[in-house]
Amino acid sequence: MKALVRWGSSLILISLLSFSVAQGIGSSAKDFNLLDENGELIQLSDFAGTPLILNFWATWCAPCIEELPFFEQIHDDVNVESEEGESALNVLLVNNNESAEKASAFLRDELEISLPVALDATKEQLGSFRDEGVTLDNTLRVLKDYRVRGMPTTFFIDADGIIQGVKIGFLLPSEMPDLLASIGLEWQP
Repeated sequence: MKALVRWGSSLILISLLSFSVAQGIGSSAKDFNLLDENGELIQLSDFAGTPLILNFWATWCAPCIEELPFFEQIHDDVNVESEEGESALNVLLVNNNESAEKASAFLRDELEISLPVALDATKEQLGSFRDEGVTLDNTLRVLKDYRVRGMPTTFFIDADGIIQGVKIGFLLPSEMPDLLASIGLEWQP
């Protein structure tokens, strides 16, 4: 009987852990339709063919705020070394369900970050895109699809759209070389 209880407890623990882990390494990154700060459609598939850092963040998240300038530095460092006109690395920031105005102002004015940001649509925008035959996602749906359980969460996606690395929580500079190597890039702090 004790063995059965132990086995049942282990099965429950494994099930709970599987729900708490972000979308797995080796799986295809799920596409989505969100908007950028100018109301233009932004899809994960827009970045196909180039390695991508996909970061989920919020203005209320202190570790997010601390690491956002680091992503811009890495983006700029890696792309300076790439061939002229071609990006070697893209970074996309997906905001966690905050208004476009708040998220955009925070990124652009307070942090002076120029990286692209994916945001929720307003009701007007939802209707306009629906009229054009495009269904928009919302950021909460995307967070659910990626099984994001904490802020920040960062995915490292290779040029083929396969997740090669996941970091839940604050990303240390010392972790970045290995995570970038997993998507075929070199960088040293």
